[in-house]
Amino acid sequence: MTHLPHPRTIEKWLKVIDGRPGFTSEAFDALRKRTELHPEKQLICASMMDELAIRLQIEWDGKKFVGYIDIGTGLDDDSMPVAKIVVAAQEL
Repeated sequence: MTHLPHPRTIEKWLKVIDGRPGFTSEAFDALRKRTELHPEKQLICASMMDELAIRLQIEWDGKKFVGYIDIGTGLDDDSMPVAKIVVAAQEL
């Protein structure tokens, strides 16, 4: 049986990991480290996506309002619709 981390552990992770939409520097760092371990091998990877329903809510994070649709383009506009889903990705 697999157990999920405690919610406080996840909160600690989210304080140090950039969770904005798009590909993260952490993901690219992990791929780079794998290729450095075995430079003679070709690295083949895939991204898996999953869609999750979320609560319709706009919040102030201390710097800006969050909760609008954001597809990682850098557009930050409150005229965007409120997000209804989140797409979670996992690199393999």
